[in-house]
Amino acid sequence: MSASSELRRREILKQIHQHGKVSVVALSEAFQVCSETVRGDLKKLEQDKSLIRTHGGAVAKPLETISFFSRIQNNVQEKQIIARRAVSLVKPKDRLFIDASSTSFFLARELVGLDNLTIITDSVRIVLELASSPGLRLICVGGSLRSSSFSLVGPLAVECVEKYHANIFFCSCTGLTRSDGATESDEFEIEVKQAMANRAERIALLIDHTKFGQVGLSKFLGLERIDDIISDEWTEELLQEYPAILTEPPPA
Repeated sequence: MSASSELRRREILKQIHQHGKVSVVALSEAFQVCSETVRGDLKKLEQDKSLIRTHGGAVAKPLETISFFSRIQNNVQEKQIIARRAVSLVKPKDRLFIDASSTSFFLARELVGLDNLTIITDSVRIVLELASSPGLRLICVGGSLRSSSFSLVGPLAVECVEKYHANIFFCSCTGLTRSDGATESDEFEIEVKQAMANRAERIALLIDHTKFGQVGLSKFLGLERIDDIISDEWTEELLQEYPAILTEPPPA
C-alpha cells in the first residue's frame, strides 16, 4: 500500500507499540516506498522522541524516559478532539478525578474558565494550567514527584485519593483490548489510577484511535468498568467491539 507520510508514521508507531520494534526492510515492503523514505520517517519520529532508531530499524522508547513535554506535542489534533468530546460530559457542581496523562492535560485546557467544578488530580501540570481559573476548586494529591510526567505517585498519593469521591474519573491508557481492558505501561501511575477509579461514580477513558488493540505492561481497569470511551475517530467494527465509545461530535 502507498500512504502519506503522516499515515505511515502513525502505522509505524502502532507497530512499535504492538511489537516493540520495526525494521526498515519490512516497512518499506509494507508501504511500497523506498528504504530512504522509511529512514526519513524514523528520523522524524526519533526527533519527536517517539522511538529510538537502531541499525536497520527502530525500537520502542521506554515510557518513563519520554518527557511530559514531548508527549503533549504528539497527536495534538487528536487530543484536542478527544478533550472537546470529554468536556461535554461535565456538569456544574461535578467533582472530577483527572489523571496525569498528556491527553488529560488537553481536557484541563477545555476546563479553563468554567465555574463550580472541583478538580482532584495527581498532575502538577494540570494544577498549574487551571490555577488562574477562579471558578474551579483544585485539589492536588500528595506523593512523590515524577519529573518525567510531573505526576505525584506512591502510597501518599493513593491515601490522599481515597479520601475523596468524584462524579467522573477522566483517564487515559497505553492500550485497550476486550480481553485485557485498559492497560498502562507506567507502573508508577497504575496504583493512583486504580484508586481514582474505585472512588468515582463514572469512568471515562480518553484514548486516541492508535491505542485500540494495543496492550501495555499491566491492566488497571477492566472493560466492564468503563462507562465512556472517548476517542478522536473509530470504525463501525470498533463500535461493535466497544459499544461504550462516545459518538457525539465535539462542541464547536
